Amino acid sequence: MSIFISISKLNRAFCYPVHRSDSSMNFFIFFAIFSVQCGVTIVQCLGINACGTAGIINGLTLLASQEGNRATNIGVGIFMIAIGVLFATLALVDFIMLIRIHRIYRTTGASFAKAQQEFAVTSLKNPVVQQVAVDAAGRAAQDAWAGRGQF
Repeated sequence: MSIFISISKLNRAFCYPVHRSDSSMNFFIFFAIFSVQCGVTIVQCLGINACGTAGIINGLTLLASQEGNRATNIGVGIFMIAIGVLFATLALVDFIMLIRIHRIYRTTGASFAKAQQEFAVTSLKNPVVQQVAVDAAGRAAQDAWAGRGQF
């Protein structure tokens, strides 16, 4: 559940800049994070036993179970199915939002190539990235000069 909440917070953090600046890179980051959120929501809806979620599959398994207190199993099973249905509704809403934002993405003229170009330009202007590149190049040159750069 904490993964879902943190992904939702990341989405809200990226959703506003996407609409404010119409940046291809922001759209790309948003779609990547939102796709993961949709996947997590679908897994929670299904309620796969190994994932530790309460959903439709676990609810039906509990209803069919003959172990323990039958009345408790029925109540908890129905509750788990209700949780699964609510997550299914959330997954449907996520999918509708994804389609709507994708329409906005297509009207802005943004593309994956523009996102790559913006990422390259933005990261090259970042002083931290520049320093890491300089350090990596320096170490590679030192290793090559000392003869340790052989494969």
